[in-house]
Amino acid sequence: LMMNPSTASQSSSDPTVNQMIELAQDNDCDALQVVNVSSIIDSNSNNLSDQDFTIDKINEAFIKKRWKMLI
Repeated sequence: LMMNPSTASQSSSDPTVNQMIELAQDNDCDALQVVNVSSIIDSNSNNLSDQDFTIDKINEAFIKKRWKMLI
């Protein structure tokens, strides 16, 4: 569970996601699920306000669905 995408999208990676992929591979993980609390793309999370991290119903449902897949 991550804060927000830096420059990544559903179809392209960014340095943070690349680091997570490398960590997963180094630990012989078969998959990596990346879920962000906020969907706002900004490489500096200091630019985001508390409201940007308010979880709406759609995002909450997605997070819960992914969480259930993990446990």
